[in-house]
Amino acid sequence: MARVTVQDAVEKIGNRFDLVLVAARRARQMQAGNKNPLVSEENDKTTVIALREIEKGLINKHILDITDHQAQQEKETSHLQSVTPIVETRR
Repeated sequence: MARVTVQDAVEKIGNRFDLVLVAARRARQMQAGNKNPLVSEENDKTTVIALREIEKGLINKHILDITDHQAQQEKETSHLQSVTPIVETRR
């Protein structure tokens, strides 16, 4: 099962080296609890789930870049909102 998934996923990404980077990045997101799987887990590890998501075209480098950028912006906005009252009281 995993070998077929890898071959199909390589075709979606372009080469096996980029596949490793994208799959590892996606697996880390799921392990950290930041993102939920987009396919059924079926008692698989996060690396296999990431490969299945890539195979189905649900995840690629561009999508990961966008979601990471959005998450970073939300984090920065939250931080600025928490700091703003402190700065305003010192004026």
